[in-house]
Amino acid sequence: MDRALPRSVTDSNPFVEISVWTRLLLVGYILLYRVCLPGIEYLVYDQRPLVILRWGSNLLFVLLLFGPLLFYQRGKLGWLHPFILPGLIGIASSLAKNFWSLLTPFYFRVPESFSFVGLEHFSQTELAWTVVRHDWIAIMGLVAYYLSFLLARRLKVPRLRILPPSRLSLRLFFGGLIGLAAAYLIISRNGGVEATILGLAGGRFRFREKIGGGHLIVLTEFLKYAWLIWFAYRPRARFNPLFWMYVLGSLAVIFVVSGSRSGILFPLIFLGLIYVIHTRKIPTLTIGVAAFVGVIMVGILGQIRSAGNRGDAISLELLTETSISEKLELTSAEVEDRINGNMMVVGKAMDQVGPLWGRTYLAGVFFWVPRAIWKNKPRGAGAYAGNILYYGRSLERNSFGGDALGIPVSGYYEAYWNFWYPGVVLIAVLFGLLHRFSTNVFLKNRGKPLVWVVYLLVVGFTSMATRSIVDFAQGISIIVLIALLCYLWRPGIIYQAISLDRK
Repeated sequence: MDRALPRSVTDSNPFVEISVWTRLLLVGYILLYRVCLPGIEYLVYDQRPLVILRWGSNLLFVLLLFGPLLFYQRGKLGWLHPFILPGLIGIASSLAKNFWSLLTPFYFRVPESFSFVGLEHFSQTELAWTVVRHDWIAIMGLVAYYLSFLLARRLKVPRLRILPPSRLSLRLFFGGLIGLAAAYLIISRNGGVEATILGLAGGRFRFREKIGGGHLIVLTEFLKYAWLIWFAYRPRARFNPLFWMYVLGSLAVIFVVSGSRSGILFPLIFLGLIYVIHTRKIPTLTIGVAAFVGVIMVGILGQIRSAGNRGDAISLELLTETSISEKLELTSAEVEDRINGNMMVVGKAMDQVGPLWGRTYLAGVFFWVPRAIWKNKPRGAGAYAGNILYYGRSLERNSFGGDALGIPVSGYYEAYWNFWYPGVVLIAVLFGLLHRFSTNVFLKNRGKPLVWVVYLLVVGFTSMATRSIVDFAQGISIIVLIALLCYLWRPGIIYQAISLDRK
């Protein structure tokens, strides 16, 4: 057990207690912004079909999603519990994308008719039923997930014998060099930083193909996990300027080679959650400042990334020549322009294409196989949605997913497209078991910071979608490699490092 972490290990609530006032603030936000205001929109302003049924479905989903927080049990739940953490990250993510909704709570803007890209030929009644089915798929998945998690509470897990770190900072520095070297190769192959960012405009799949595969991009993740593990074991690193130079530099590099804004946002949330485990408190002021800056940067980074679509050079004028309100408007405008892949799947995937019978999950199972070896290796659900549903290409000619831009599809709807409603239940049950296993491992190994990193990765940043499953598998692989490099595990005794506690 690490002597620097006594409070993290001995606190009666391993998930970090939510204070009364903080919970009241969160409950107030949920009741106002997720229950009352949507209810007014539905029942007063919405003139579209099936309004009562749509309102009831939405309300039931919200109550299920945030029920553990609304009916909070002290000592059993907390900030880091699987029933609460994903919902809170979802709130943070939604506010980052549409901050104006928080500032203008009583501005009701209900469109006169439904409008979903890819479903233009549907009647208004058909679109209303699509919305209802969309909500009920999510409700079905949530119920199956909760039951699976609760019924498997006695699941046996290993007690891990992880070695104490020695010369950790130096070893992590060399681990980070692996990621830096990979980023250098990507940037040099594309002709510089600007050319690399512009090259991402054609889509990440094509970008990976251009640089010879996605393995180099995966290796850049060494940069992120190195400083997350550093902070997990050495909490006082937050007072070290070199640590923050490393963090900010690595995030900049990750954005350049991936174009992912979530690749910047989520690691910072990850870092904050490790801080919460260490201190058992929420840094409210820091979160507020960071959230405000993050909201502004979402729109700016999106405009920088999309410069290649317009044939423009990258300009930093967005940073210096636009006001704060204009930056916030950029963020909201970009969110509104996004295509809803979930609605396309629910609306027409089964009728026009039929079930995929697990095709998209092959991308997760065989993520480690280079596409240079398996040229037509299946892609995730987003690729199928983009090629088959949006562009209208045939499944026979694009059985691996095609090469067009992907349109994000969430986990429940990917499961629905693969195996219809039974698939939703099956995937949700498996996900509940994964969360239960991870939770039990976390509870049994509270003194191991390496376990914290894995637990937060599973519970906070992994969903049932194929893309997320692949990211999770790659992240676990890198964490294991860093653990070996830092002698947290040693290759010669790795099998002796795990023993089952059957007591």
